[in-house]
Amino acid sequence: MDTGDFVLFSGYTVLCAGRDGTISERQHGLIQRDARVLSAYRVTLDGQAPELVGSSQPENDRWVGVLRVPRAGGTADGPQLPQDALELRIDRAVGAGMVERLTVTNQAQVPATTALAIDLDADFVDSLEIKAPEPHAARVRRSTGSD
Repeated sequence: MDTGDFVLFSGYTVLCAGRDGTISERQHGLIQRDARVLSAYRVTLDGQAPELVGSSQPENDRWVGVLRVPRAGGTADGPQLPQDALELRIDRAVGAGMVERLTVTNQAQVPATTALAIDLDADFVDSLEIKAPEPHAARVRRSTGSD
């Protein structure tokens, strides 16, 4: 596990993710009763990955992260400034699964419209096989609401 990773746990649920909340490394994932039910997780705003501003882990089962995506343009004369950004706050908790609340805040004096996307994946690998050279993944059928 990388030193920038964090681990949440409660009962039979364990979550290992990157400092910014992403699940992108082989050892990352949400494990429920010895099966990794979430093997990839990434949030984007208008196609951009937000950068981590700061995070805290107030309890063993909760993580809060604040991330930002800078807004393009802006001048010192305003009204849009060079430091304007969209802020993403992720409040995540594990228990019998995982629950999170995402809050997007426009940190500018001019209106903004953005598209928030969450990319997820699941492989249902046994927790003992996550670090194996070739883990046995379950056959997974993926679909979206439009399929």
